[in-house]
Amino acid sequence: MRSEPSIAVIGATGAVGSAVAAQLAGKGRTVVAVSRDANRAATVAAPLRSAVGVAGVFSDPASLGAIEPGVAINCTGIEDLDAIRR
Repeated sequence: MRSEPSIAVIGATGAVGSAVAAQLAGKGRTVVAVSRDANRAATVAAPLRSAVGVAGVFSDPASLGAIEPGVAINCTGIEDLDAIRR
């Protein structure tokens, strides 16, 4: 059986991002909760099944380098297409 890819929720500590992360984790998906603040990311991920919190900045692709999700969901509110493509 093939495992499903993880899903990075960028902006996971905001109102929308935390709800998205909780819904995905509740459905058994592996979630990477990404926030600028590592402590806040860990706090969001802690009660979720199969979730981990990590620090990263959407506008700085290098900070997201260690994250290799199959899917990324942008919940930051940033609509900069150049940043998304990076």
